[in-house]
Amino acid sequence: MKILERLASRLSRALIWIAGVLLVILIGVTVNEVFGRYVLNDPSIWAYDLSYMLTAALISLACPYALKEDAHIRIDVFSNRLPRKARLGISIIFMAGLWMPAVLVLGLASSELAWNAFLSDRRILASAWKPVVWPIYLVFSVGFAALALQTVISVWRDVRELAGSKPATH
Repeated sequence: MKILERLASRLSRALIWIAGVLLVILIGVTVNEVFGRYVLNDPSIWAYDLSYMLTAALISLACPYALKEDAHIRIDVFSNRLPRKARLGISIIFMAGLWMPAVLVLGLASSELAWNAFLSDRRILASAWKPVVWPIYLVFSVGFAALALQTVISVWRDVRELAGSKPATH
């Protein structure tokens, strides 16, 4: 399991680095569009589509790292009052029973969408640019696969801690 933990850690670090690069590109696309639209009075046909695809991609790729670092937002009004073992039990039940199946379903669906979009050359018809959609679906598939792997590691760590091991450090 240690090998799987190292793999998940390296993968989430690589994906957060890629997400950071995508963020820089997104900022560049946005600045370019604002300059073109408001200074040159010449808006592009591709900036809107590229902006939402980059945003979706960077969020998808950043989620595994956020789970690894326990940085997802949650409301802990009631669970913080519970003993640590009760919180671990709730986390295990939620992550294994609800979160993991949802991540797997979304990952498989995005993989199927990517493959079908690739085969059919499906395009986004909302703009004049009409980009192909399979790359963004493929990014979603990678993000969900990494998130599923990180979820397995998180559940494993919680189970070990519940069983009496020392809390894992990230």
